[in-house]
Amino acid sequence: MQEPKKLSSIALRVAVLIAGTCAISMAYGQAKSSAETSPEQAETIVLSPFEVDATADVGYVAERDLSGTRLNTSLRDTAASVTVLTKEFLDDIGAINVTDALDYMPNVTYDTLNNDATDINYVRPRIRGLSALDAVMVDFFPEYTDLDRYKLERIGVSRGPNAILAGVGDPAGTLTASTKKAGLRKNTAELETMFTTTGSARFSLDSNRVLIKDRLAFRVVGLQQNIKPEIQPAYRKDKRLFVATTANIVDLPSFRTTFDANYEWVDGHDVNGNGNLPLENVSTWVAAGSPTKDNSTGGILPGTVNNGKLLLDIPGLPVMNWAGTMSTTGTSNPVLQEVLFPYDVNIKGDDGVAPRKVNQGSFTLRQQIGQDLFLEAAYFHAEEQNIWPIKVVGARISADPNLLLPNGQPNPNAGKFFVEHDGRTDTRLGKRDVGRLQAVYSFNFDKISPTMGKWFGRHSVFGLYENKREWVATERLQTVNTTPLPGFSSNLSAAENRVYHRSYLDFENGIYSFSAYDYRTALDKDGLHIEALPVLAQTTAMTKNESETFALQSYFWDDRIVTMFGFRSDESETYAGSPVRDSRGVFPLARTVPTELTVANKFNPTSKGIVFHALPWISLSYNESENFKAGAAASRDFFGNNLPTEGGSGKDYGVRLNLLDDRLSVSLTKYESGRVNAVETAGTVGINEINRIWEALGSPEKVLTPFPTTRDTFDNVAKGYELSLTFNPNRSWRFYVTGAKNETVLSNYHPGFQQYFAQNSPTWLKSSDLVTSGGNTIAQEVADLETISEINLSQEGVQEFNSREWSGSAAVAYSFTEGLLKGLKFTANFRYLGDAIVGTPVINKIARPDLAYNEDGYSIVGLGLSYSKRFRGRFDFYTSLKVDNALDYDGRVTILARSPSDGSPLKARWTPGTSASLTTGVRF
Repeated sequence: MQEPKKLSSIALRVAVLIAGTCAISMAYGQAKSSAETSPEQAETIVLSPFEVDATADVGYVAERDLSGTRLNTSLRDTAASVTVLTKEFLDDIGAINVTDALDYMPNVTYDTLNNDATDINYVRPRIRGLSALDAVMVDFFPEYTDLDRYKLERIGVSRGPNAILAGVGDPAGTLTASTKKAGLRKNTAELETMFTTTGSARFSLDSNRVLIKDRLAFRVVGLQQNIKPEIQPAYRKDKRLFVATTANIVDLPSFRTTFDANYEWVDGHDVNGNGNLPLENVSTWVAAGSPTKDNSTGGILPGTVNNGKLLLDIPGLPVMNWAGTMSTTGTSNPVLQEVLFPYDVNIKGDDGVAPRKVNQGSFTLRQQIGQDLFLEAAYFHAEEQNIWPIKVVGARISADPNLLLPNGQPNPNAGKFFVEHDGRTDTRLGKRDVGRLQAVYSFNFDKISPTMGKWFGRHSVFGLYENKREWVATERLQTVNTTPLPGFSSNLSAAENRVYHRSYLDFENGIYSFSAYDYRTALDKDGLHIEALPVLAQTTAMTKNESETFALQSYFWDDRIVTMFGFRSDESETYAGSPVRDSRGVFPLARTVPTELTVANKFNPTSKGIVFHALPWISLSYNESENFKAGAAASRDFFGNNLPTEGGSGKDYGVRLNLLDDRLSVSLTKYESGRVNAVETAGTVGINEINRIWEALGSPEKVLTPFPTTRDTFDNVAKGYELSLTFNPNRSWRFYVTGAKNETVLSNYHPGFQQYFAQNSPTWLKSSDLVTSGGNTIAQEVADLETISEINLSQEGVQEFNSREWSGSAAVAYSFTEGLLKGLKFTANFRYLGDAIVGTPVINKIARPDLAYNEDGYSIVGLGLSYSKRFRGRFDFYTSLKVDNALDYDGRVTILARSPSDGSPLKARWTPGTSASLTTGVRF
């Protein structure tokens, strides 16, 4: 693997600070070690402003968090829109990872629209209707995993851009989580198991050991799981180990030095399911009576098209060129009839187990000097390796109407459905390094006089330096015939040399999916040598980002006015590899490709916020902020240039009520957020048509590299309201309610495609009668591209597809705290996803938002029953039964997007019916 350059600057700064701090700590600690600490000194404990004690959370109420200001700040004093989910709340809803909890945060949901590639093992939220794939942090570090709760304490989200978060924030918002730490007070342990009705099994162990009381502790958390979804066959198998240590190097009232470190190993093996329903190209042919034909004669059947040059590897048959044969065609709509394909079956099958490995960890050194100065040095390192021996993003069901094979022999599979794969296999390698230095100095005017303290209050000056570097290589291989047939190009990257893999479906005999082998294994068959080679472009990229942040948090007028101002200066560099094909048309592997500087940017985003506590129980707030993201080095526009920088800005207006001695908290926010140059995450429409044209014209060097290299951009504007309510009326009851109204619209949609099409279409039409590999003439392909262009032009002001206007959630719990039923708890939760716009018709080249296609909203109810009891004064036993989707036994199909031309479904998702889980554990 190619290594990124050393982090010399940040490493030096961190090393100097650590060495200096340790030297001062040891000297100061030795000088004070023999001194007696007075009771007054012992009681003066100042918590670090860089961390929050999750054990202080009560029920569903979290009083403080870092998500809004990066400092330990009361949520009442935070102007940014922040929600925190506590451990008790996450337990009550049965969340085992962050994804399970997304729908319970106001205006946050799982990104179902971009759900085709479920093999991406990251959290994929949408915040305020905007995709926020890069917005997930743990301890403000960018991790690689899906954030399993086995190592997490709590989860928070800051909605909208936030410059104070020092380069980690997404213009949509930032989702943060905090890891478990080693406790210094007592030894603890916890064993837990979970089983589900879908066949999942999960076992975790959490052990904390105090080596030197109040000084040194070590914590080990292990997890082994086999998570099986309702769609089978599929699973996610994990072995994870998380270790953490905490050390109090010096612990004096006015001088404290602490050290925290953690590391995680993840060893996973997955069979990835289809996230959305598979597409089908058979309904037209089926409606015509499923006709078959002797393909030795001319003509085609209804619902079919002639194949171009197509080498097919089919189990039990020789590899042949299927040019001139027929296959069914259609609109590629999702399967919406289970007679065509059952919803609960994974069309990708159980072949091609995908291994993934992640190693990541961090250390943090904190220094308190006096009562007012706090320093922190931290470093994070992560590596990942993901391999997909069979890379199927979207499977498509077709049918074979040919009575004869290309060699003239009878076709044993005539009339059968099949799925086909182009033989892609991916390897993704990544490495991340982040170093940061932080300092906070606080000053209180009380030290001058009580009168000045009353009016001028207290102030914290915050400074941060962060250096982040990320290197990623995506190696995409494709199976090709390295011994080209007569008349075929000697260039192995030519489309005619690609070897596709076909698997026939036989529902009567239980065959519903691909029958595949590991495509990375070379195959000699029928005189051909088939090998997975890097004939598709290799993407290698590196980004470097240096951030310097200054912030001032101030409390005035007896803390009735709280202000926050933050300014960040970023210098971002984007590096990319430029691999060159050899004489055979083969690229070098991405990991071997050096990177070169392609673009450098400077950003200066700001954040401004104010909270006014008008009365002890009511607060008003205003927050204004902006943010930017480093360039997407691995991606290019249609002309091969770097994509423009993504950024955004937003304003929040809030009112917060704290009633009944803070047991009831209600907040309402009105917001306006905007994002520019958002990168299209679901691929770019039109690339396949363009590539077929260039190949037909004999210009393979002009072929665009498919997603993720060639992408386009768009802008968004989002506005709406958010409501949150948390209520702990007494020891028994817990209430949590959220609601949101959101409107997110598009603008400047796919400008790169528009320019590219206008520039090249005249050249293409000079050869309008040439037939492409898709069976269409170039004129037909251009007509399809013109329709795409018209649709793009019509998107100005159109509602973002699948963005729900109304959404909300609720959770309630009742615990018996005395009597015979003591330890028993009932829980219920509710999620509502309202109506969504899933398409806008384009009539006579004009978009008609007034006739938009609407998808009805739906709700999901969960129920729970748990019991806990202490034995022998030290063993806490608990068991919990959770039922998800309790009121929908049959599941449902939700349309995610519809065609602007005819309203036909483009994407759909099946929501499984009722399932249950049983969790049992013991703490001691």
